[in-house]
Amino acid sequence: MTEMNRLATYFSYYDGHHTWEDLRPIVEDLAHPDLSVITGKGTLNRHDFLGYVERLIGSGSTIDVVQMISVPPDGIHHTIDVYERDGGTVRRLVSVCRFRDGRMIRVEPSNPADYNVVYDMADKAEFSQRERLKFKDKKVMPFSW
Repeated sequence: MTEMNRLATYFSYYDGHHTWEDLRPIVEDLAHPDLSVITGKGTLNRHDFLGYVERLIGSGSTIDVVQMISVPPDGIHHTIDVYERDGGTVRRLVSVCRFRDGRMIRVEPSNPADYNVVYDMADKAEFSQRERLKFKDKKVMPFSW
């Protein structure tokens, strides 16, 4: 699978229906062991990035891909919109993902501070996706929705 397809598959799991258990094998395969993600607060390594992804998908956030363009020799420029679980846009993220050996090794955002907003949103989730799914078919919903 090409890098473009792998990245598109990763983003597609943020649809409000998938869990961390669904996304984990996709993101573990996508993320190079030496991954670095630049943020306004510093650089995330692979371990930190996986934790961030787990919290983000668990928060119920969704992602719409606006644009993905190949940037030779080893990059993909992408623009995505990240939405909170209530549908409000949190941030438009514009980044270049660099790849080595078919795996994402570096994420270089045009504005690293934008990643802080999304990172903080993932940390503030009151209910994990698994907890929210328990209430899905109940008549009484958690008050935080």
